[in-house]
Amino acid sequence: MSVWREVKSQLEGISIPSPDSSFCQARCFPVKIENKHPGAVLLPVVQGYPEDKIEVIAAVRLKDALQVRDGDRMTLEFLA
Repeated sequence: MSVWREVKSQLEGISIPSPDSSFCQARCFPVKIENKHPGAVLLPVVQGYPEDKIEVIAAVRLKDALQVRDGDRMTLEFLA
């Protein structure tokens, strides 16, 4: 979590604007997941979003590709 706090404070990421008022803005940080899959960490820009929550997205269903479940640990390499 200390690395994630550092990434959020030092890197801008890719800004994702809100398409309308029913959605929030977000920042996206490119990552490599388990040294295999390209993906991103998505950070919604909303008041009170949990500091310890990390949302990972990828082009493949990670639960199947990596045989993981909610709460399992994964290695993420942040790409600058």
